[in-house]
This record gives sequence, C-alpha cells and structure tokens, in this order.
Amino acid sequence: MVGLLYTGAAALLGAASVVLFSYAWMSLLGMAAAGILFLRGQISGGRCLLRAATDLAGFLGSGLTLAFCFQFYLAVLGRGGSQFEQLGYLAGCVPVVFRFLKDVPRRIDGLLDPERY
Repeated sequence: MVGLLYTGAAALLGAASVVLFSYAWMSLLGMAAAGILFLRGQISGGRCLLRAATDLAGFLGSGLTLAFCFQFYLAVLGRGGSQFEQLGYLAGCVPVVFRFLKDVPRRIDGLLDPERY
C-alpha cells in the first residue's frame, strides 16, 4: 500500500516537472521572441524589456520551483530509487509531454505576436 502511495507521488512529480519545465522553456523562447520582434521593429524597446523581464521572471520561477521539487523529493524525502517510483514518474510525464508537444506550435505563434502584452 505504501509503495502504491510512493508511486502515485512520483507520478504527480512527473506531471508537475513537465509542466514546470515547459513553462521555463517557453519563457526562455519568449525572451528570444521579444528580441526578434524588437530587431524586426515590430515592438518598441520598452515593450521588449517588459516582455523579456516578464519571461525572465517566469523562467526563474518555474526553474527554481522545479529544482526545489526535485531536491525535496530526492534528497529530503529520499524517494525516487525504486523501479515502481521511476515507472510512476514516467507514467506521469508521458501524457503531459504529449499535451505540451501538441500545443507547441500555437504557443510559439503566440510568442511571436507583437500584441501579446
């Protein structure tokens, strides 16, 4: 019973890690998109800085939260070593990764929209 609980926790961590990683990655791409839009003359310097700062905050927030989650789960709780936990992590990751990959083109188009904010 306890093993099933640990496997479920690993699946939740797997899903959360994909979400946090995807937010961090899209924020990094958002900073690059702000620079591209500025160089093309589609947004002003102030708007470029606003977008870059907002995306930097999202990148740091998501990345640091992801690092904290892994540190807490692996080092503090000492979990993640059993095969069932690793399979649970994988089972939590896979559906979320497919959902993320399905939305990537739409998200990238949104990043390149000069009217984003």
